[in-house]
Amino acid sequence: MSEKKPENFIERWQEESQAFSGSSEYLKLQRLSHIINPRLSSDAAKPQVLGDLLGRYPFLYKGCLADHYSLPEYINFLAGFKRHQQNSFQEKFNRTIVLQKQKIEVARLRSMTSKIPQPIQVVPNPTLLNHQAFRTAVETFIQLTPSRIKNQTIFKLFFQIKSSPFKIFKIWLINYLTEGLKEESKQQLNPYLQANIPTILTDCDAQPLNGFLIIRTCNQLLNQLILNPTNPSSHLSFINLQRYLGSTELTALLLKLTVLNSKLKDSLRQRLAHIFDYYESTSIEESLWLIQVLENCLLAFTISQEDSRIL
Repeated sequence: MSEKKPENFIERWQEESQAFSGSSEYLKLQRLSHIINPRLSSDAAKPQVLGDLLGRYPFLYKGCLADHYSLPEYINFLAGFKRHQQNSFQEKFNRTIVLQKQKIEVARLRSMTSKIPQPIQVVPNPTLLNHQAFRTAVETFIQLTPSRIKNQTIFKLFFQIKSSPFKIFKIWLINYLTEGLKEESKQQLNPYLQANIPTILTDCDAQPLNGFLIIRTCNQLLNQLILNPTNPSSHLSFINLQRYLGSTELTALLLKLTVLNSKLKDSLRQRLAHIFDYYESTSIEESLWLIQVLENCLLAFTISQEDSRIL
């Protein structure tokens, strides 16, 4: 019997190793190692699948690289690494904005001197978006920082209806979410909101508005916008919204909900992580629509933390 123990130990070790290599914990550690050292994931010069881009999105780290069973030491390391990645992108973003402003000013001064309009040199931006998409996204998300959005007329109406019945708030919410959208986008989004928002917590329609009802409404609406990607009907609505609104206006819609309820940010990040998980092995070409959304979210989260005065 004693001679068989090593064999039993080896067999059990192999079984345990095989089981671990198929576990979610192993997958998360593998993802992290590929972020820290991208050459481990592929010998290709360019990313091949969506999963190769995970390192670009610190807001996905918690959902994609950790779970309830992660050790405190690992969570602390991940938090520090996330801060490092966020700060790195923040510096690149700030540098892009400053350089672009300088280019615009130089072109203006040259135009004054030569009396001939001077072309403005484009500064490479830190995202995977083209220059026009980057510029549109920045201009959009600057207006949606909490300090600015709360000064807008539509938001000021929110303070006027705080003592109104809950049903009035839901009407206001539809107008708030469509405010500032292109007319074509409004026409696409309005039927969706009109079909979903009035049906939320209908038993409470006559009750005075309160914080609990606002939080529940925003949560339920987020559930309808981004549900489990394995659910065909809910996932299809998210893809259709991206197709109808475009990535920037869809991200703006999600960002507006987080202004009403800041606790939604964690839930939003977690749901985006679920979608990333689902498409992780999809080719870059097939994932372009989702990459556009993630790049816009990266900008939106960065700008919401940035001092808008430099912009």
